[in-house]
Amino acid sequence: MSTALKITDAELEVMRVLWSEGKPMTSAEIRDQLQDKAKWEKSTVLTLIRRLVEKRMVSCRKLEHLQYAPLVSKKEYQDSRTRKLIDTLYDGSVRNLVVALCHHGGLTPEDREELQKLLERGLGDHA
Repeated sequence: MSTALKITDAELEVMRVLWSEGKPMTSAEIRDQLQDKAKWEKSTVLTLIRRLVEKRMVSCRKLEHLQYAPLVSKKEYQDSRTRKLIDTLYDGSVRNLVVALCHHGGLTPEDREELQKLLERGLGDHA
């Protein structure tokens, strides 16, 4: 994926609901899931969903009601945003990102041990 998938924090909350449910949902179902985190009006949720459809992050299909489903997986989104972060803040260098994490206390001893194992294995398909 060559370009970073860019969505707002509010849109990301909608995507998290869709990813966690793993099935198409109506706007009412999405809004119900969001009620614990945000007291958004129906129109706000519909606007966020419309934007995600326009960005081709979510599909829309009509059965009895309009149903929405993610077109981009959580991993695809994370990979895209991670690449953008590395390119923007660390001049494209994963090494510089890891050094920053180590220097700023971002890695626990367990994280460092796991990272060392990954590096020794050549990273592979670690999720």
